[in-house]
Amino acid sequence: MRKRILGVAMLGMNSSSQRDTDHAFNMSPYENSLPITWLPQVRKYEKQTSTCFYEAARTVDEIRSTRGLSREDIRLLFGRGTIGDGSDVTLARSLPSICRELGDDAFKFAVVKSYGAVDLLRAFQILSGEERDAMGPFDLLILVDGYGPFWALKRVSKRYGYSRRFTIPPQFKTVHAVVQRSGWPKGLTAGRGDEDNIRNRVISKEEAEGRVYDRYCDGHIRQLEVCHKHMEEMVSVIPCCLDDDGTEHTVWDLIPRLY
Repeated sequence: MRKRILGVAMLGMNSSSQRDTDHAFNMSPYENSLPITWLPQVRKYEKQTSTCFYEAARTVDEIRSTRGLSREDIRLLFGRGTIGDGSDVTLARSLPSICRELGDDAFKFAVVKSYGAVDLLRAFQILSGEERDAMGPFDLLILVDGYGPFWALKRVSKRYGYSRRFTIPPQFKTVHAVVQRSGWPKGLTAGRGDEDNIRNRVISKEEAEGRVYDRYCDGHIRQLEVCHKHMEEMVSVIPCCLDDDGTEHTVWDLIPRLY
């Protein structure tokens, strides 16, 4: 039986990684085949130049074409983190109705970068217990170098020993926090450290050496380095998410495996 699918992708507050290249993606194949809801905080140019949006659309479209899904089986919700009550409130208003529309057995995932992680976790705090329960479980949450200012992190994290970590709502069945430690800001890991469903991963300089990202529509090849602003591309080309069978996959390869 095919499952309906909800994909949430959130950029960070600072979109410097997109401004670094000014190289757009070819989003046209997905504009008709996929129903994409853009949160109002997304800038016009970000709809064409953001790795996270492109990779999410490409991955879901591949699932659609290989698993026999139609447009009616899919919902994509794309946004970006913002300081203040913006994206978190919009997410909290949007998610319950979309989840109810898709049904309890839908496959739901979220890939969130930097401040987008803060706003997604904050959205789950804003929702009442009944609203959160009505959405059903989310199969997968991937935090890509999730980070925010201290006052924002206090709302969605706790200090365990010497480190501050994201606190994860119970609605998320499997969580991957992929971070780097080579440059500021350095993303937060997740959980207490002893949960079987939460897996933290640090990308090292050694495994990133010589890596490139080359999926821009004009053929541009981007040389990658381990830093906060390159993390969307890093998780797209480096196997960094540990599956239950002990193998590692890129963020976007893991999603169809779990679907």
